[in-house]
Amino acid sequence: MQFTNLTRANEIGANCYHVQSNDHGYLLDCGAHPKIEGSESLPRLELLANKPLNAVLVSHGHLDHIGSLPVILRERPEARACLTVASGLIADRALHNSVSVMTKQRAELNMPEYPLFTHGEVDRLVDDFENVPYDRPLDIESAQITYHEAG
Repeated sequence: MQFTNLTRANEIGANCYHVQSNDHGYLLDCGAHPKIEGSESLPRLELLANKPLNAVLVSHGHLDHIGSLPVILRERPEARACLTVASGLIADRALHNSVSVMTKQRAELNMPEYPLFTHGEVDRLVDDFENVPYDRPLDIESAQITYHEAG
């Protein structure tokens, strides 16, 4: 098994970890750093080059865990996005809000790369979310994943 930390800094933000076992790969979260602007707020996605990606497993709907989900799945459309229904509802709102904020910041901060993703991409992403119930195993390429209530 190989574990790769894609997080840019050892602090809150851009949480993203790649786990590979044989020819299967999974991301644990895919966040954006809340205090950094532009593509520098994203995880080090270049480290995913030539690595398999079967699924993105989202722990919860905070932007530091989901903020780069549209970017990653645009680049790697073969991957499934797996998360609980509650996290999916939060992600829908939070990601649409991010597009609105980035669109406003494009002019204010002179950020021509903004928005990093669009409302249309978020809509398509949300439609494809794989909703995972609590305490039920999810089979991903023979790996058993189970989400539990955090308490």
